[in-house]
Amino acid sequence: MATNKTNKMNTGLVRFCFCNVLTPRQNDNGDDEYTCMILIPKSDKKTITQIRKMVDTLKKDYWGNKVPPKYKGPLRDGDEYVNEETGEQDPNRLGHYYMNVKSKFKPDVVDKYKEKIEDERGFYSGCYGLACVNFYVYDNKQNKGISAGLSSIMKIKDGDPLGGASSAEQDFKDVDLSEYEDDYDDLDDEY
Repeated sequence: MATNKTNKMNTGLVRFCFCNVLTPRQNDNGDDEYTCMILIPKSDKKTITQIRKMVDTLKKDYWGNKVPPKYKGPLRDGDEYVNEETGEQDPNRLGHYYMNVKSKFKPDVVDKYKEKIEDERGFYSGCYGLACVNFYVYDNKQNKGISAGLSSIMKIKDGDPLGGASSAEQDFKDVDLSEYEDDYDDLDDEY
């Protein structure tokens, strides 16, 4: 059996969601980790083929011809995803494969000019970019499989925010402030 072998690659253009890459979140064990989900268009045959080849190589190197019965791989089909609570499909995952990627260490997040992004308004669920990921085997009593680690991210372009996020500019774009002008004048007189 191989030990702790990893493989690293850059994806094609993906969409990011459930982003916790600038600030960590606590996992189920109480440890901080940086995470996000990457949505890979099914039309991106190059990225999907590269992922499958790397995963197949790791499986063969680690388990040979005896892959465990409850094996879990990193790549999931978004067309097959159904929310357990609502019973509905996620429209953002349709037509995509997806992977959850994570790291114990803060990944580098840069823009297309390779300038660091430190502000969460600059990198959010819904933007597009490239991800550098590595694949590794996990093999413990409860679970066996291959997972994807997150090394770094390059944001290429903005997209519609996922999860209901919006800006003040969007929230108040249709507000007519003229109806409040008299109220402001009255307040000045009182103070």
